[in-house]
This record gives sequence, C-alpha cells and structure tokens, in this order.
Amino acid sequence: RLERDGFALGDRIATLAWNTARHIEAWYGTMGIGAIYHTLNPRLFPEQIVWIMNHAEDKAVFVDITFIPLLEKIAGAVKSLKKVIVLTDKAHMPQTTLPGVVAYEDWPD
Repeated sequence: RLERDGFALGDRIATLAWNTARHIEAWYGTMGIGAIYHTLNPRLFPEQIVWIMNHAEDKAVFVDITFIPLLEKIAGAVKSLKKVIVLTDKAHMPQTTLPGVVAYEDWPD
C-alpha cells in the first residue's frame, strides 16, 4: 500500500498511536519498503510535535482516532505531510479536516 501511494526507500513516516496490532503492522509495512519509521510522543506539546515532524520531513503519519483532534490542530504546520492513515475502518472513521486521509483497514489493497 505504501509503495503504491508513492512512498519509497528513505521516506520518513511517523506514528501518533497507541501500542496496538495495527501499530505493529504499520511498523512492518514501513520497514518493509525501507522507509524510516518513528513514533511521536502524544505527551509533548503540539509545537514540539510539529518541530519533530518538520525536522524529519514526514510524508505520512499513522494516527489513532484519539489523536485526530491533536493532529487536526497541527497538520497545516507540517509542510511535507501528504497522507494521514487513521488506524481504523470506514465504519468507525470520524469526520476530519486532515489532508490525504484514509482509513487504514479500507485503504485500497
């Protein structure tokens, strides 16, 4: 899925999520294409998360539903962000203003 969406070796992909099976799957998928995977600590101040994402030049972020409000507040300040993958399915996908958003379970195979 990541490769089909244009992600490749060396791209940086963040996660803002709890420790779940989907989070582990995201790790395997990211590492499998040779991209750089890093976690974001939700306990940091929003400005710190923005700095980390901009410094890393993250192209995508895997996000848990509970962190969507936080990500909505800061996504506009992350210049390189192209895709937001919400760790859920369409049935549980909340409405959001995030750019390039897809539901993880319903992301095209």
